[in-house]
Amino acid sequence: MAYHKERAALTPKRAATMLVRDDERLRRRVRAPKELEGPLPQGERVGSVTVLVDGRPVRRMALV
Repeated sequence: MAYHKERAALTPKRAATMLVRDDERLRRRVRAPKELEGPLPQGERVGSVTVLVDGRPVRRMALV
């Protein structure tokens, strides 16, 4: 079996827009494996990203 070291970008399944005040701190927490074994079907969920405002989770989205 041949192994290939390739990179694939993980992106949110849907775009998200948020409004925050100037004094609010916006962060993201990504949960995804370091390595994946493929081939993977397009659009398969492989992780998630959580958007935090001032340390509180406000939105969670699938990463594909």
